[in-house]
Amino acid sequence: MNAKLNFEFGDNELKKELVEFSLSNYFNEKYFQCNGPTKKRFFCQLSNFDLPFSEKIIQTRTDFYNRVGIKNFEEENNYGIFLGLNLEGGFVVPHRDMNDLNRVHTRINFLLSKPVKGGNIVINNKKIELQENEGWINLASKWLHGSTPVEGSKPRIVLSYGASVDKTIINSLNIHI
Repeated sequence: MNAKLNFEFGDNELKKELVEFSLSNYFNEKYFQCNGPTKKRFFCQLSNFDLPFSEKIIQTRTDFYNRVGIKNFEEENNYGIFLGLNLEGGFVVPHRDMNDLNRVHTRINFLLSKPVKGGNIVINNKKIELQENEGWINLASKWLHGSTPVEGSKPRIVLSYGASVDKTIINSLNIHI
């Protein structure tokens, strides 16, 4: 299976709610935390809040994981389900996330807002271009991952569904970049 998903986010109403929530609140410290020294990157752990769309978010996570063949997973408690917003100049520094010995920190991500230029994902030094609403699976504890800097006034907004998955399940899916 390719890291780039063969299906899109699809729920335009939910996408609209999430983008509006992000644009209206990224400066509100109740919801979003500045993530990095540049003050161009923001993070909202949706799992921490009871918001009008919370129940729908949890259900869509299960649906998306089932669509890629992951029927059983546990909560990923470090980051959970989150929204990431990068303003002009913002980017994700290449990194790997933590995991247990027998589990893989796995994320299914969707690009809800594509910047004018930049904001592309980079996995194991390979740049992958996506269109708005497209998604990818990230084996976050196995793969070095980040993004290129956002250029222009339209921010990059990503919805990221985290899960902790048994490594035998991940290995059976043969996910590659």
